[in-house]
Amino acid sequence: MHRDKRQRMSDSIPSQKDRKYDRQLRLWAASGQRALEDASVCLLGSSPVATETMKNLILPNVGSYTVVDGGNVTEDDLSANFFFDSDSIGKSKAQSASLLLNELNKDSTGSYLDQKPSKIVASNLSYFDQFSIIVASVSSFDKYSDLEALSEYLYSHYIPLVVISSAGFYGYVRVVMKELPIIDTHPDSLVDLRLDSPWPELMEYVNNFPEPETAAARDHVPMIVLLLKTADKWIKEHEGGLPTKRDEKLAFKKQVEALRQGDSENVDEAVAAVWRLYQKSNQVPSQIRDLFNLSAEDSTDRDPTFWTLVEALKDFVAETGTFPLSGTVPDFKAYTKDYVDIQRVYKDKANKDLSRFKEIVATKVVEVPETVIEEFSKNSRFIHLARGTSLTHDISPESLAQITSEDDDLLKLYYVIRASQMLGGKQDAFSIMTKTNELGVTADVVEYSQEVARYEGRELHNISSVIGGVASQEIVKILAKQYVPLNNTVLFDGIGSKMEKWLL
Repeated sequence: MHRDKRQRMSDSIPSQKDRKYDRQLRLWAASGQRALEDASVCLLGSSPVATETMKNLILPNVGSYTVVDGGNVTEDDLSANFFFDSDSIGKSKAQSASLLLNELNKDSTGSYLDQKPSKIVASNLSYFDQFSIIVASVSSFDKYSDLEALSEYLYSHYIPLVVISSAGFYGYVRVVMKELPIIDTHPDSLVDLRLDSPWPELMEYVNNFPEPETAAARDHVPMIVLLLKTADKWIKEHEGGLPTKRDEKLAFKKQVEALRQGDSENVDEAVAAVWRLYQKSNQVPSQIRDLFNLSAEDSTDRDPTFWTLVEALKDFVAETGTFPLSGTVPDFKAYTKDYVDIQRVYKDKANKDLSRFKEIVATKVVEVPETVIEEFSKNSRFIHLARGTSLTHDISPESLAQITSEDDDLLKLYYVIRASQMLGGKQDAFSIMTKTNELGVTADVVEYSQEVARYEGRELHNISSVIGGVASQEIVKILAKQYVPLNNTVLFDGIGSKMEKWLL
């Protein structure tokens, strides 16, 4: 007996690895951590912004990474990059950066390729097919057009690309991806009480709930019971329908408030939850309806698991008229037994819906793991498809139309930086301004052009650290397929301490 007890205690103690990554597991759970550890990252360049970004991915234990850079370390590199030291001078940048990055976390596997990214783009684009995501420092390319060519290739092959840049007090992150399916978007709440269309077992529980005989018992009647009993009474008195007009809803709310006798916390909860009666459980959100329409599209590069589940969800909604129940119940005042009983009613319904959903999934061609089906079923009302644009879309008329004439419009600055990068090397302010105008920017960019020209493309490590933090956060979202990632551009102005984002 004592041995069994010790065994149970041992099983409940977190492993050393779980303790090591405890804080991030609270954010993206074991499923997100597995996805991160299964990922492979290609880092193009070893500039300060590149190594800062990679550092923030290695520490939470990205599975593997490859640093690609064809240059050698110079004395100038030591002044801005903490991942080079005096012993690195004259040696391969990719090897030196990889060597020090490897020391951050032995659980993460690092390698390097001593070759210029532009050369790989020109000769072997399929090299990038092996990676989960590509992180590209703009300064690592010989020509900006090489980065654009890489962007087009990755975009067409559904491989995410995160472009990072830092120069002087400015920096930006640009996320390029065709589509990214996200099952767990981490909504504010998964609660779905289904009060507008209660199923038979829930109504049976409510109808059989005993009338309270004492003041204490009355104050512990669950708010779900109060609402459904009041709604049932209203329906019988008003020709079979819930309130629809404003005055009817106010009258119904007063009926709920009339249940209060003294300081009744459960009645307060019921009044606060009246709006849940008017939720339309059978209403398909527009973003889900769009997914149902997209699911018919055929592409070998799309995520087969996600689209199989979308097809199954479409069939489930067509069959039942609503989504699988999540089974999540909020906290409310009630006796423990009553709360557990209600929780069981919701769990039973959720399990019943899940079983039917699994049966539908089983009829599809693609085999889906049970854990993924369960996660999808629970989050089905909140699934999301992130759809982005290619890098060349930045100079489209709709993107340029977002620029304003305001002096501090950071979008103008973004295009000034882009123009500078397209020119390559050191440029004067006039050349940058001219190139920016050629891109289609008609607003005044003289001041920004002068500032960007003054930096000559040099990085400040503290600014690169900020950009690396932003970029790595978005990369984790993409790799874990959780939360909703940036769509699609963010720029940081270290002079004005401002950060803005746009959809380009």
